[in-house]
Amino acid sequence: MQRVIFICFLAILPVIFITPAGAASDPPKAQLLRLEEKVRNAADSRLTGVPGRPVLVLACSGSTCGENHRAQVPGAPNRDVAALGTTLAAGGWLVLAVDGKPGDPVTVTWTRGGSTATIEARLPPAGSVTMVDQTGDGPVTRQEVPGPEHRRRVAVGLRAVGDLLGAIGVLQGAEGLTPSDRLLLADLYLQADLPKLADGLYRELDAVAAHRAAARLGRARVALALGDANTARKRLDSLALKRDHPLAAEADVVRVAALRRTEVAEDLIQALPAGGNPFVHAARAQTYLSVGDTFSAINEFDEAARLAVTNDPEVVSLRQRALLASASLYADQGRVGEALTRFDRLDNGPLADRVRFGRALAFFRAGDLIKTVAEIDTLERTHPASAWLPEARLMRGDAYRKLAATHQAVGEYRKALAAFRKWDTELDTLLTEVATGPFVRGLTGRLFGGGVTGAAADPPRDRAVQVLLRTPGMADIVADHRQMAFTVARLERLEGVSGQLGNSLQALRAGLEEAAREQVRVALVNEQERIGDLAIAASVGMTQTILFDRSGGRGLVFEDAP
Repeated sequence: MQRVIFICFLAILPVIFITPAGAASDPPKAQLLRLEEKVRNAADSRLTGVPGRPVLVLACSGSTCGENHRAQVPGAPNRDVAALGTTLAAGGWLVLAVDGKPGDPVTVTWTRGGSTATIEARLPPAGSVTMVDQTGDGPVTRQEVPGPEHRRRVAVGLRAVGDLLGAIGVLQGAEGLTPSDRLLLADLYLQADLPKLADGLYRELDAVAAHRAAARLGRARVALALGDANTARKRLDSLALKRDHPLAAEADVVRVAALRRTEVAEDLIQALPAGGNPFVHAARAQTYLSVGDTFSAINEFDEAARLAVTNDPEVVSLRQRALLASASLYADQGRVGEALTRFDRLDNGPLADRVRFGRALAFFRAGDLIKTVAEIDTLERTHPASAWLPEARLMRGDAYRKLAATHQAVGEYRKALAAFRKWDTELDTLLTEVATGPFVRGLTGRLFGGGVTGAAADPPRDRAVQVLLRTPGMADIVADHRQMAFTVARLERLEGVSGQLGNSLQALRAGLEEAAREQVRVALVNEQERIGDLAIAASVGMTQTILFDRSGGRGLVFEDAP
């Protein structure tokens, strides 16, 4: 059981540190950027990437931009309109290339919260846009010539939905960019794993007093992305930010990443300042864990959770992970009260099944076997499809064995072993599929788009996707595929361009697919090894229970549970 719990703990303690950007030369991104430039250089396509189409812009200037927004716009692709809510919540505008000709009427149906409004807009002539603006009293329309505000808001909206190169295309090469626009463009370059392009803009902005601190912080990130952690630290030191500076917390996070590359754990702990940044305390906690100081790690995780008080999604996620980490450490030590206090704060959220498993572990470590069984019974009743259930059954088998309930123990071990064997067989099938199957079908389709209809009802693929998305590096590959999909969609709508670029796109797609297949294969093999360890634990537990049963094992050997 020791091995099982160690594996489980690793699975529920995700990496909290920031991930540095990719290598300086990323061929897929560079190719996509060149294609994006070609798209944006076509006539009348700076905002939409689609030339010769009237432009409709959905905006929000009222006090309800963070609410749930949906719209129906005839003549606009549904996949574009679906991004409205995310775009407005981030402070961006959604720009649409609409089928039709100037002067044609378009009826826009806009749903905000529980209310729906319908408004008629006229498609604008070339060089202009029609704005549909959600004010506090409802949507209004007006016609404008797009200017710097349009470019910035559209770029922010594209970034919000993950279309980084589209956002870059809107700003790159545009005339009259303000220093704030150039800072946004530099940040987009860096976020899109194009650090050398970002560094050039940051260098220019270093001469602008109002943006000097942000530019130097950006250059520290660039150095880190290029693998030069010492230069990153020197650039951070040159900032000398006060603790109340709006960039201080972000600088701390960058410093954490730089220190982790250049210092041993003990030096890192001393170098990281304790303060009001929950991400820094989470970094200190993980560093303490790396040297075996669980007492200090728990204190730092608790402090991170205490400080993570905003509703920003990243901060909420950090709070949940920090609570889960400290609760799991307490559970592993058998300190039930401390563990339950933290688990209770997570009980009704998205981690509910993990929490229930953790509660069972806390009772098991403390020797309270009756409560261990009761917690796992509740997990089985409330989350019958939980990925934690087979491992929980293995724990319940150990609890029954210690209670001398040998028949029940053997039954639990058999159920757990059957589940592990089934998952191992399914992993074999998935590995074959990844190696030989069409890329856009099955598991790879679920990860990278274009999957088969109904795949969401396939438990092996559902579980495999969750396993794979936890794999380091997978998020970057998924982001590359998503960016390619955005760019290809624009190219397909460019008359006469997609045919000229067909071979280039095909080669680009093949390169990404090869990298993705290998990433998926490695992750599945690692999962198979983990499941193998769990199966061995279940088999050993069952064998020992039978061997040491006072009846000599009579009546304990029965058919595998279904």
